[in-house]
Amino acid sequence: MEMYRLFLIILMSAFFSCAVQSPPSGGPTNTNPLKILNINPSSGATKINSKEAINFSFNQMVSPQTAKISFNIYPETEINVSVIGNKIKITPINKWPQSFFKIVSSRNIYDYYGNKLEKAISASYSTDDFIHDSKI
Repeated sequence: MEMYRLFLIILMSAFFSCAVQSPPSGGPTNTNPLKILNINPSSGATKINSKEAINFSFNQMVSPQTAKISFNIYPETEINVSVIGNKIKITPINKWPQSFFKIVSSRNIYDYYGNKLEKAISASYSTDDFIHDSKI
């Protein structure tokens, strides 16, 4: 019985001392900025439905906390911002403003590695047949 106990202790100490007790290296740190790949519908689109969603696709997964506070609509409109993976979906709470409206983001949108958006987003839309040149 004593020999069995000694064998078990030696086996357990060998087993637990073999494991590497540090996080895996995982390669180099990601320092690439977050970039916009696609906007749907594209900026400059007309005849936008008053409830239509505007979708933004990025090259990396977006941090939801930073995306939800980084968008403004002109003229001021309440929006709902949802983030799924590398996509941001913006929908109006009631409806888009009549005629011309603009979606503007700050650069304070980050990916999960802490990399900031490369450049701010600015996209213009119209619920009419055209975008008025004189409106901002």
